[in-house]
Amino acid sequence: MLIRSLSVRQRSEVTTLRKPREFGCYSRTDKDEIFVNDARNLSYFYFTDNELAKTQSLDLSAGRREFQDRSETISDPCSMKGLLDTIRVAEEKVNKRLGADIITFRGIIRKLISYGVEESRFTDPINLQVLVFDGQIFIKDINQNSDLAKKNEVQSNYGIDLGSFSGYKFETLTTIPKPFSEVSRETIEERPKQIVSNGNEYASVVQTGIGSSKIILGAEVDAIFDFKPTPEENEDNLAHYIELKCTKVIQSQRDCLNFEKKLFRTWLQCFLVGIPRITYGFRNELYQLKTIEEYQTVEIPQLVNPSMKEQFNDAIKWYGCFIDWLLQTLPRDSKDTEMLAYKLTNGEQSLRLEQIDPTSDEYTHIINNPDFINAEFKKWRLSLKR
Repeated sequence: MLIRSLSVRQRSEVTTLRKPREFGCYSRTDKDEIFVNDARNLSYFYFTDNELAKTQSLDLSAGRREFQDRSETISDPCSMKGLLDTIRVAEEKVNKRLGADIITFRGIIRKLISYGVEESRFTDPINLQVLVFDGQIFIKDINQNSDLAKKNEVQSNYGIDLGSFSGYKFETLTTIPKPFSEVSRETIEERPKQIVSNGNEYASVVQTGIGSSKIILGAEVDAIFDFKPTPEENEDNLAHYIELKCTKVIQSQRDCLNFEKKLFRTWLQCFLVGIPRITYGFRNELYQLKTIEEYQTVEIPQLVNPSMKEQFNDAIKWYGCFIDWLLQTLPRDSKDTEMLAYKLTNGEQSLRLEQIDPTSDEYTHIINNPDFINAEFKKWRLSLKR
């Protein structure tokens, strides 16, 4: 049953943003193990000009056949378990619920903003599940690893397209597993031969928001740029994180325009959770890394073509608009044990919110999905009300 739709032409004048603040993190292994407030999967950026100069280029396609894909070992890459476990641990310390209207991932919010402000051919389709529980809205993406996709991967003999692989390879070439002082020279020099994987994940959990709304976001982090502050230093880790991206060398005006579109998306990713640095690797048509460039997130709106600059302000206005729409549309005063389920999809230049029939199998599957709101989190929240 369709409840309401929101036209992508609508905007809000609300542009006041809450400064992102990290209150927790977690590591998720390629075996789907979750370790809360544990940085075992956090990487450290290390790449010098000499490493590229002495080889002229590095092959970003090497080792593609050996790529280890987490879809083979993790049942649902979109699982909210790590995020909710981190929230629960933080709440247990103070014995009360964290204040938040919406709990989801940075990638979901990025996708929703992009849908409202980018040209349609560059945007991802919206197909999200929404649960209202304990006065808060939880939003989850749907696992897209279909049997057909897996069949096609096997037939390709690689399991991943070259563009995606080169991004993971770039991360492998430019990061080390521990601070420089704790890593052997052999580990650093052997990176070009290291098997590439996307299984191990480190995620930051951040409180932020726009206008009067409060939002908790989980966000995968590529690496630390310099050092990770100790708890005693009482410093925000966000200031030390870096986003790593890879794209082709800019050789024409068209390449430049396409890169600016990518740069907008990357800015959005980092801006939402307060990551200050972005490093891009540029590769040629043979997927050889030729150069790298660093950008400051805050400076990106001033670097693009003047015709694109308004898109950055427009993104914030649309962000405020759909968050307000969601909060005003969904009832959040249900009984403690009651869960309301919805689908959030895209229509013709609009977002569509549809309630799922509580008597349907779809509803039962969503509310009982351990990768959405798991039983341990439900039990904890209900214990706070006794």
